[in-house]
Amino acid sequence: MKHRLDALSAQYGPRESMEYDVVIVGGGPAGLSAAIRLKQQAAEKGVEIGV
Repeated sequence: MKHRLDALSAQYGPRESMEYDVVIVGGGPAGLSAAIRLKQQAAEKGVEIGV
C-alpha cells in the first residue's frame, strides 16, 4: 500500500491539507443548521472556530 501511495504522490505531487476545528458531514438542512448554530455559539463566547 505504501508503494502505491508513494507512486501517486510522485505522479500528482503533494496533497494540500486544511485544518478544521469541526467537520459537519452533510449539506442538507440539518448540517447547515448545525454549522450556523455552532458558529453563533462560538461567536457568543468569543471563540473563533473553523467549520
